[in-house]
Amino acid sequence: MSEVQCLSDKEKITVGEHLNISCVGALSSGFSVAKAGFKLSEPNKYTLKIFKVKPISENEFNIDFTAYVPAEYKLGDLILTDGASEINLSGVTVKVESVIKASSDGKPPVPYGSLLPIGIPMPIYYYVLLAAAVLFLGLFVMFRVKRLSYYKKLREKLKQHNSPITPDTQFYKSIRLAEKAGFPLDQTEKAFRLYNLRAYQLPMFDLPNPRIAKYFKRNFPQYKSTRISLIKILIEFEELHKKDNLLTAIDRHEFVKKLYRYVEANEGLSS
Repeated sequence: MSEVQCLSDKEKITVGEHLNISCVGALSSGFSVAKAGFKLSEPNKYTLKIFKVKPISENEFNIDFTAYVPAEYKLGDLILTDGASEINLSGVTVKVESVIKASSDGKPPVPYGSLLPIGIPMPIYYYVLLAAAVLFLGLFVMFRVKRLSYYKKLREKLKQHNSPITPDTQFYKSIRLAEKAGFPLDQTEKAFRLYNLRAYQLPMFDLPNPRIAKYFKRNFPQYKSTRISLIKILIEFEELHKKDNLLTAIDRHEFVKKLYRYVEANEGLSS
């Protein structure tokens, strides 16, 4: 282990301030300045930090470092290392002082003063952001309450369709009546929607099809396959309405078969 003599450009600094020391002596052969650091014990591992070790000549180099803990540091107690080689430093003592001023009564400095009275001016945009946040929260709460109230009314409205007849029995009865009239789409669709309203407590007459799908998914996620089949049939109803005058009796009959298969496949699943 080699030893070099070092001189400091300052005898006193504050915590975090850069300190440059000039060392007379050669760095060890192959010494890596990029990996240079002070060899410190574990409790003192982060008290000193080297920013840069700069070779000046073959027998001279500078060390730019700082200290994060107020104390007196003897250069002779420091060892420079790159992890493989070590260099003993020798020289003067440097005093590192806290950036916090000591109190007038001689008590040790404290990191923060009294919290009150608060004299720190607040930028105007802080108040703007605070007002915006309060407004957003208020609107969110209002929207949430209004939404919950709306869906509560929808659920209450479903009760008017209660009947001692089971949903599937009522559906079959309505379809037989529609059959006598040649399966008009409006009457057929009403029967199908009423079945799903009663079977799954869905607001089939108060929400558009996309919102019915969302309502179904949110309230009855366990019926995924049923939900998918329902939406497909509702979309097919929309397409059939566009060409209602062109539908043959066979077309209508085949479509009603789909409705029968849907109800039969979901018997026992609905609440």
